[in-house]
Amino acid sequence: MARRARLLPFGLLALTIYVGCGLSNMSGELVADPEGGDVPKGGGDDRHSANQDAAPTFDGGGGVDEDAGPPPPTCQTDACALPAGGTDFGVVLYGDRSTACPTGFDATDLIEKPTGACACGGCSVTGVNCNTGTIPTNYSSNNGCGTNGAPAQANNGNCLNDQGLWGEWASVEPPAAVGGTCNVQPSTVNKAAFTTTPVRICTPQSGICAAEFCAPPPSLQACSIHNGDVSCPAGAPNKHLLGSDFTPSCAACGCSVTKKLCGGTLVIYSQSNCSNSGSQRSLTVNTCVQTNGFYQYSSKWTGIVAETQCATAAPPTPTITWTGAKTVCCPN
Repeated sequence: MARRARLLPFGLLALTIYVGCGLSNMSGELVADPEGGDVPKGGGDDRHSANQDAAPTFDGGGGVDEDAGPPPPTCQTDACALPAGGTDFGVVLYGDRSTACPTGFDATDLIEKPTGACACGGCSVTGVNCNTGTIPTNYSSNNGCGTNGAPAQANNGNCLNDQGLWGEWASVEPPAAVGGTCNVQPSTVNKAAFTTTPVRICTPQSGICAAEFCAPPPSLQACSIHNGDVSCPAGAPNKHLLGSDFTPSCAACGCSVTKKLCGGTLVIYSQSNCSNSGSQRSLTVNTCVQTNGFYQYSSKWTGIVAETQCATAAPPTPTITWTGAKTVCCPN
């Protein structure tokens, strides 16, 4: 009879993939064994317990069960190519759901590769200050207001005692806008719009031998498995992160201020302290008005935020939190 090749515990497998399946060969005359069966003549008793023929099984905690019980009578212990993983990995058959698990394997249907997107809402700008800095002025002898004059002061919107002579016609321009914060609505995610890839793992029952992994059914392949999200070994680098369910979440969306413009009105007074007891003129930004050579003794600027614009950045990539996460590592 063919000699049985002892299957080393999975934790001692090298991080390489052995190719092919085949029984070990030996030469020599076979003689009767008093306990039943034949052993090589003059070669000693190479038999070992059937428990050592069993394939390592995934125990649910990332380990290997070396006491899986005796294999079925038909178990062939080929020198089968098993994926390298280490002592914390088990071995399963992995693939899509088009093929049923073979006899002696328990099927678990899971999902992988959740694909979807986050969404960002609208944005707004707050905190722009239009009451600081200087206010450009223009004058002319007609309604053109094409000559630059001495600048007025915004003075944080407070009355300013200052003196100045205006032309026959005059206009003012707004000061530069200062500050401003971009605010964006919270990001959202629609789990129902996500797509996933359905997959299946086949976990060997107690007593399944290594040979059962040599020729898996179509669309299934022998791979290493570990609970949680872990790195794959060099001998089985193709990583699949699986789970029974998932929860997507999104980080905050980015936002930037792209435009901010000020408006406002400068009132000039013929009396100090912005007193209404004398005469006054009002100059609204970008409007040429007749000032008739007005001599001022005080002024007050009232600024307003005329326009703001903002832009929302590209939506962030969703973060996936798995339920029952498992890492499957395949040779290819």
